[in-house]
Amino acid sequence: HHYDYPQAFSHFTYVRSHRTCMVVDLQGVYRADAGGGHCFELTDPVIHTKNRKKVLTKDQRGFFGRTDRGREGIRAFFESHRCSALCKRLGLVDKS
Repeated sequence: HHYDYPQAFSHFTYVRSHRTCMVVDLQGVYRADAGGGHCFELTDPVIHTKNRKKVLTKDQRGFFGRTDRGREGIRAFFESHRCSALCKRLGLVDKS
């Protein structure tokens, strides 16, 4: 299903970054492209990074801005993420 792609992409970015960051909260549309295929147009990504040098207060920015929730953001993603068939095809391991 095309709605599995953003979640699988987030999971993939975590694995591909050697578990140091991940792209989440993707918003956008799934539509037909000019060639008759289909594609996602995704916007407004949030990037959570693990390796921040210090603990930040709510008013400070993480490496990728105020939405970078670090390890907490990564943990929250995996609390709600359930691997789909696409995750399995990509060789991604279920962390639950």
